[in-house]
Amino acid sequence: MVVEADVQVYTIGINEDPRSPEERRGMFFLEKLSDITGGLHFIVRNRSELRNVAEKIAVAMRNHTCSRINRATADQSESGARFE
Repeated sequence: MVVEADVQVYTIGINEDPRSPEERRGMFFLEKLSDITGGLHFIVRNRSELRNVAEKIAVAMRNHTCSRINRATADQSESGARFE
């Protein structure tokens, strides 16, 4: 469903000390989800790293949005669409 919606999913796995198989599978799931949607996956070992990772995600999202806008603008220009 996420792929059909054409969205990128960015995930953060907090991996302070994964002990159980469920925790490890959860990390794998988050990584796969990000991968198939074209997003990014980050693993933090310490909650103090969250701010830095959030900033990286914000930059990636901003860059992705700008590139989509630029592509749409180029497509409209090539088709002869007028901008007002």
